[in-house]
Amino acid sequence: MIIDVHYHIRTDDKGLDAESIEWRVNWLAGLSTKMGVKVSADQIRKQVVETLVDPDGEHMLQWMDETGVDVVVAFPVDNIEGPYAAEDAIIKWTKAVADIANRNPDKVVAFAGVDPRRKNAPQLLKRYVEEFGMKGVKYHPDLGFYPDGEESYAVMEVAAEYGLTLLSHTGQLNPPYRNKYAHPIYLDDLAVDFPEVKIIAAHMNNKSWQDWAVLASMKDHLYGDLAMWQFHAEADYDRFCRALREMIDTAGPDKILFATDAPGFEPIIPSKRWIEIMRSLPENASPGTSFTTQEVDAMLGGNARRALGL
Repeated sequence: MIIDVHYHIRTDDKGLDAESIEWRVNWLAGLSTKMGVKVSADQIRKQVVETLVDPDGEHMLQWMDETGVDVVVAFPVDNIEGPYAAEDAIIKWTKAVADIANRNPDKVVAFAGVDPRRKNAPQLLKRYVEEFGMKGVKYHPDLGFYPDGEESYAVMEVAAEYGLTLLSHTGQLNPPYRNKYAHPIYLDDLAVDFPEVKIIAAHMNNKSWQDWAVLASMKDHLYGDLAMWQFHAEADYDRFCRALREMIDTAGPDKILFATDAPGFEPIIPSKRWIEIMRSLPENASPGTSFTTQEVDAMLGGNARRALGL
C-alpha cells in the first residue's frame, strides 16, 4: 500500500490571478534549472493551469490511479492574511475537500487547514470535525505564527479531544514565507503536552533534517514526511541515500512517511518517478548505504497506516 500524507488540493481559483500563477511557474522553473531537469516554462505553465484547480477531486483521483497511490491525505491551507481570510471562504474550501473525502472514504483522508490566529479557530475545528468529518489539522506556521503559541494550544486542545493528527510545515521556503516559525523545535512542547495527538513534521525540516530526527527519536508520536525530498533524490542521489539512511537510523524506521506535495511539483518530478526512486532503493542504494524492502514498504505506506490508524 502507498499512502501519500501530503497532498494540496484547491477546489476554486480564488487568489490565482495571472501574477500568482507566473510566480509559481518561475519558482518551479528555477527549481528545475537547479536540478538540471529540462522542463520549459511553457510546459510548467500548462500543467499548473490544467491541474492546480480541482473542484471535485477528479484530477487527484486520476493522479492516484496513474501513480499507484492508494490513499492520500488532502487538505486546504488556511491563512488569515491571504485570499481566504474571510471565514466563509475557508469554510467553503474546507467543506469541498471534506465532500471529496466523504465520497471516496477508502482513498482520501481529509485534514482541515487551520490558522490558529483566527479568533474562533477552536470552534471552527470542532465544526470541521463534527459536521464535515475531518480527521486532522494542517498548519503552515511559516505564514506567521508559532505552532506552540497560545492560540495554537487552544486548537490543539480540540485536536486532542477528537483524536486528530497534526501535519505542520517545517523547513525552509522562499519569501514570502517566514522560516523562523517553521523549525521543528516548536513542535516539541506540543509533543510533550498533547501525547494523544500524532504530529507529522512536513518535510522533516528539509535540509536541516537532523534537528527533526533527534526530536523524533525522543517522541513516539512525532513523525516526518518526505514531501519535497524528491528534489534531493533527483539532484544528488548519493547524498539523498546517505541522508535517508541516517534519518532512519536516528529517528527510527517507523517515523518516516511517504509524501509528494502534489500536484505542485508534477511538472518537474512526476510522483510516479518519485515512487520508482523509493521502490528501487534496495537495489540501487548508493555505495555505503543500504535499505531493505521492509524499510521501503514501511516508508511508502506501512508507517502512515499505523500512524493514522487506517
